[in-house]
Amino acid sequence: GPEFYTDAQVSGFCAQNVPNATQLNEGISKGWRDEYLSYLAYQWVDASDVAPGVYYVGGTVDPTNFVIEKSEANNGWVINTASPAIIPGYVAQASNPAPVAEGQPVTVPLTSAKYGTPGPVQYRVESLPAKGQLRNGATPLAVGAIVGPSVTYVPNAGNGGLDSFQYSAIDPNSIYPTDANYVPRAGAVRATATVTVGAAQASVGISGAPATLVAGGAVNLSAAVAGVGGGVTWTVNGVAGGNASVGTISGTGTYTAPTAVPAAPVVIRATSQVRPAVFGEVSITILKPSEITKFPAPTSPQSEIGKYVKKPTFFVRKSRSSRVFYVTTKVTVPGKVSLQILRKGKRLASCSTTAPAGRVVSCKLRVSNQFAGTAAKRKKLVIAASLKPKAGGKVLTIRSAGR
Repeated sequence: GPEFYTDAQVSGFCAQNVPNATQLNEGISKGWRDEYLSYLAYQWVDASDVAPGVYYVGGTVDPTNFVIEKSEANNGWVINTASPAIIPGYVAQASNPAPVAEGQPVTVPLTSAKYGTPGPVQYRVESLPAKGQLRNGATPLAVGAIVGPSVTYVPNAGNGGLDSFQYSAIDPNSIYPTDANYVPRAGAVRATATVTVGAAQASVGISGAPATLVAGGAVNLSAAVAGVGGGVTWTVNGVAGGNASVGTISGTGTYTAPTAVPAAPVVIRATSQVRPAVFGEVSITILKPSEITKFPAPTSPQSEIGKYVKKPTFFVRKSRSSRVFYVTTKVTVPGKVSLQILRKGKRLASCSTTAPAGRVVSCKLRVSNQFAGTAAKRKKLVIAASLKPKAGGKVLTIRSAGR
């Protein structure tokens, strides 16, 4: 099977510790693969605007067939079905409380599905009912109000029939999910609460809808039918199943946004198959895919590496013909640790040992006065700590300036 490249097989990996290098050749051989760990820039999937839930991560190589290959037939997707990725948080669910007599208030329960281990759930009012008022106790609520697991709906005088409002479930300890422009919590999934004032009536509520969706993205919607049996028929902007211009929706509620951004938000409707006059609607604004500059700035590789091997500290003592450097680091994962003193990429002194996780590693390194005899010379030195993780992967190197 395919082999992994290791540092022993690669001479001068990426010209590491050679800051004056002017040329670098890279390549990969047939049947081999390289391994990039998460501390490297952009070796991640940005899930900032992904709704909470269970997902399976997949990847494909050369999807546009840019690279000339012996066979273009094996560039399909590979999905990691063995290890699902859980995006923590809450997804609001549709609510259909029992009918209430005209003029009487009703308690509307707000519910959600929980994924992972988020903080305590809170609910946010996303839209107001047209024929009544939402209250928390005696206090009227506005859009954006944060409430507990229920609100009180008070119908306006003389109004009956169906009324509805939207709400979302959020984790107060997290800014996620954002929308595509990274506005905190703006990507929270909305659900519809439907209230019946007077005699029981059929209703359809939709849950799972985000306020925004990136062009080409997809979301799973669900419809809750009350007061009548049967399923629903899905339409987008009045088109059954949708189309390429407004996006498509499957019979089970999976909506896929169009690749080109439409001029206005799309309206998705779920219509009762038993009573076609009864339906629920949500609108979703389709946004352009985020430019790469809008992605979270890549964390400095040095600060990321510092999670595994700490920046070395040291002090210097003088001897007759040299300077003695007492260098110390600490590792958080087990592996082989090397402490080095470099000048213009050339190793002047080093030591190495194996260490378990959490171990502080120290050694005494001697450098001749030719390179370390004065403060000016010592400023040209680089003190480095390297870790070859026991679990495998590239050597992690973090540096500290000399003095």
